[in-house]
Amino acid sequence: MSRILLVEDEFLIARLLQRNLGLLGNEVVELVGTGEEAIVRVQQSRPEYVVMDIRLAGELDGIQAAKKIMEVSDSAIIFLSGYSDPDTKSAALALEPLAFLIKPISPDQIQEVIEEHKRRGASVKSN
Repeated sequence: MSRILLVEDEFLIARLLQRNLGLLGNEVVELVGTGEEAIVRVQQSRPEYVVMDIRLAGELDGIQAAKKIMEVSDSAIIFLSGYSDPDTKSAALALEPLAFLIKPISPDQIQEVIEEHKRRGASVKSN
């Protein structure tokens, strides 16, 4: 079982992902809609993975929030985006996330990224 912080501001998408990731054997420890909230929650819930939408409500976008999360946590980042323009993709990939997935995505795609990460033996340090 993997512990996941899900950062998605579209409530219905977030709940569907939460439910389906749970059915795949994961624990979605928090479900938040802003980058600011994600930074706070990652320190409290200490997830192994942060599934982060790039366009979020609030002051910070997902890329800015992920950068701050990486300063305070060893959680691995998986970006989700409905935008695949070169600037957005380049900025996200510069942070070296586990994946940059283009919406619409399925929970199985996220699960495949997590399983591949674990197969490679990459360990996520506990905070």
